[in-house]
Amino acid sequence: MPKQVIIPAGETSGSFSLSVSDNKLSDGMRKVNITAGASGLVTGIKPLTVMDNEVAGYRITYADQISDQIRPLRVTVTAVDIGGVTVPDFAGSVNLKALLAGGGSSSLSPASVRLVSGVWSGLVTFPASAPMITGLTATGAQGTRVDIKEFSSMRVLKQAAADLCWDPLRGRIYASVPASAGGAYANKIVAIDPLTSKITGSLAVNQDPGQMVITSGGENLYVQLKESGSVAKIDLSGMELAMTFPMGNHTHGFPLRLNDMCTVAGRPDLLVAAWKSGGVAVYENGVPRPLKMDTGSYCDTIEPSSDPDLFFGYDSSVSSSASVLIRLGVEGVERAGVSYDLIGMYAKGFRSSGNQTFASNGVVVDGIGLKRMGTIPTEGPVCPDSGIGRAFYLEPEDGYSGIYQVISAYDTRTFRHIQRLTLPHSFSAASGFIRWGAHGLAVSTGDRVMLLNSPGFVASEAPADLVTSLRVNPNPGQVGKTVTYTGTITNAGPNVAKAAYVRAGLSGVPVIQAASSSVGQLDFSGTSAFFDFGDLAVGATFTFQLQAKPSTVENVACVVMAGSNSVDADSANNFAVK
Repeated sequence: MPKQVIIPAGETSGSFSLSVSDNKLSDGMRKVNITAGASGLVTGIKPLTVMDNEVAGYRITYADQISDQIRPLRVTVTAVDIGGVTVPDFAGSVNLKALLAGGGSSSLSPASVRLVSGVWSGLVTFPASAPMITGLTATGAQGTRVDIKEFSSMRVLKQAAADLCWDPLRGRIYASVPASAGGAYANKIVAIDPLTSKITGSLAVNQDPGQMVITSGGENLYVQLKESGSVAKIDLSGMELAMTFPMGNHTHGFPLRLNDMCTVAGRPDLLVAAWKSGGVAVYENGVPRPLKMDTGSYCDTIEPSSDPDLFFGYDSSVSSSASVLIRLGVEGVERAGVSYDLIGMYAKGFRSSGNQTFASNGVVVDGIGLKRMGTIPTEGPVCPDSGIGRAFYLEPEDGYSGIYQVISAYDTRTFRHIQRLTLPHSFSAASGFIRWGAHGLAVSTGDRVMLLNSPGFVASEAPADLVTSLRVNPNPGQVGKTVTYTGTITNAGPNVAKAAYVRAGLSGVPVIQAASSSVGQLDFSGTSAFFDFGDLAVGATFTFQLQAKPSTVENVACVVMAGSNSVDADSANNFAVK
């Protein structure tokens, strides 16, 4: 660009040429100002944006929340510069590969796509025989490569199951196949490889197997035998039936029947059992210890705590809705505390994680202190995991139908809603709702087993603390005037926040008119915006701005939530509202 421009006499403007040198480096988009001034005249300033034509990587986005690997998945591949901005004049071929949950990669179709104007969008299909796929990679001719872009994947095994149980030591899921299922696996316990959704072994136990629990070290699997009300103990080292044992007899002579059970951490030969009649006993190698909680103890459902000698009980069959703290000792079990009406009557599900209990009606209780902590605003089968700070609920379509197609994640500390995942298929039965692996959920839907793998939904990477702040200018806003919302997300550590993202939304009438961000660009539509900005280093920040123009006098709020694939050390500061 010339340092001076001559404007001929009698003219009001002069022209000049401007050229930009291509340095072959990934510089990213740059904004500069061109300033013109002369003595006695007002200085003029004109902004100019210089776009980078070097591709630093490829951004992959998916049209669907989840892939079942059966139907084609719509994918968009975009060439981006170092700042995450699309390189509009790029044209070239990019190779695609599918990433496997167990490691490695697989081919897909098409294996190569051609980007035009920096973008390709189309359908990809996966091999029918491929194990569970977790995402895609895109590699250019010069080896330019995107960071792994993961998605939620789901596989379905056509096998009826009464209950499911995860074995972390062997990386497999056990399913109890009821007598009514018929076929080759009826009355058996089957082992399932969740990555391939194939049955790898089985053991006949007969007597209509139901609920299962596994010992903390993976030594034994205890199985409810519904036909007789007794228990089978399986030695998992060889997948062999070690013994079966009854619950014993009531003082009035009739046989006791198992309703629920828990193993004892570190003691694989102990089983704490709750009877259908409401009592509790502990069995050592099938023999009950003398101290028992008799029938009428308001406890037909039992869950473990973080203390191997304490258990949580609940009676789902009576209107008393008692919550019971149970203590295990050398002589047996005894009631250590009881509180009424904490959960409410007839909750259909009762699960624990750590020292919290989660009921199917959303009520969360401090099981040790026997105090209600709060209520999650939903209902349905629940699978809590306090270790990653999330409770997962299968939510019925209308609250009453019992038709499920949505899984929601809620924060176990703040009880806020985090994320919702819509499944490709609906189902009307749900049992054995469990966690498996680092990012997995599984549930039996009656005649089949659904296996879900979702790194973003089931966040379990090393902990990071995302801190969200929000500013509004002007505040309060005025009708017909632009209001700017500026959000900042900071990673307070101690680890990189993997695959970080931010969601923002406006309440009320105004729609988002413009959006910008410190990396790439926000995707926005109507009153909501979303940005997936990748890994965020410790101490690093991500900022964005949204602009809206209120058209009526009303209270308008902007709600911002940040998240990532990492466990969040303090989820309360992930949210900001102005």
